[in-house]
Amino acid sequence: MTLEKNWGLDVVRSLAIVLVLVSHGRTLLPDFALKGHLSAGGFFGVEVFFVLSGYLIGGILIRKLDNGLCARDLREFWVRRWLRTMPLYFVMLGVNLAINPQGFSWHYLFFIQNFTTPCPGFMPESWSLVVEEWFYFLFSVGILLFQYAGLVGKRALNAAIYLFILLPLLMRIWLCFQDPATHWDSSFRKIAVLRLDSIAFGVAAVACSVKLKSFQSKGLLFAGLSITAICCVIYHLWVMHAMTEAFIKTIFFSLVGLGFALLIPYAEKLRAPNRFVVLIMSITSQGSYSAYLIHLPVIIPIFKSFVVPVAGGVIAYILYIPITVILSFLTFKLLEEPVLKLRDKVVPR
Repeated sequence: MTLEKNWGLDVVRSLAIVLVLVSHGRTLLPDFALKGHLSAGGFFGVEVFFVLSGYLIGGILIRKLDNGLCARDLREFWVRRWLRTMPLYFVMLGVNLAINPQGFSWHYLFFIQNFTTPCPGFMPESWSLVVEEWFYFLFSVGILLFQYAGLVGKRALNAAIYLFILLPLLMRIWLCFQDPATHWDSSFRKIAVLRLDSIAFGVAAVACSVKLKSFQSKGLLFAGLSITAICCVIYHLWVMHAMTEAFIKTIFFSLVGLGFALLIPYAEKLRAPNRFVVLIMSITSQGSYSAYLIHLPVIIPIFKSFVVPVAGGVIAYILYIPITVILSFLTFKLLEEPVLKLRDKVVPR
């Protein structure tokens, strides 16, 4: 394994999963004044995952477009993506069923549990996977349809980007004014069809990076940092206290996606420091998908039952993140990596 490969993106992925773990692990802690603000990690961590997914998937689709995208290319693309995400998903679906089947429905078998309706209480972390799986499918189909409509190559990609950024925003605006009292989290943030734009921003970022050298100017870097900082302030000062406000349920999601989309192209070009740090980031990054799926149903309940009563909430919280990272990396090696090796033999790049 070449540790320096994609170092910058490993940093982004590692940051995203650590933010999520920091947020969800707050249930281990005793109550204190700012405890609720740790929820920001869960929100921003998932948003980083969305934009990063779009950035990576966009790069793959751009390479395929350069060679002429066809239906066969899409089939190979879908199979490779599904072999990356679905095996562990269904393993953890079984684990969740064994732990507590209450709330399970057949919708989970087809990634439609929160496609247009709020995600049920069963396996709640799966909501973001529904957003990603449907984006992989619908966005690539959109490109193909635009090609059939007469748009060639990158024009079809650009049309799909515009559609997937604007349509979810317009849908959120329309739904917001249909029922102003709806909650920003359950009725907007976690509805898959309303969140496809978050991933589309990542596709837009890689498309602009390929086409425009100026996209990585210092001015745009400053803009990305500024927008992200403003969104963080908005979350802490407004979102937590005004969860039915129209701005929070509509434009705010777009601003967050735009901010991260401006930053990720710079992260890709980060230079790797010493090999120890690179190794830690690589381990955390590789285990990030496993960590996302196992920490809520398995690790946090174990810590609540066996660690918190003995060591206290603060010590448990400190131990929970590195232990989750280690266990998740082992899960990657034992379950995910063998499937990925088989995938590369069956469906090569």
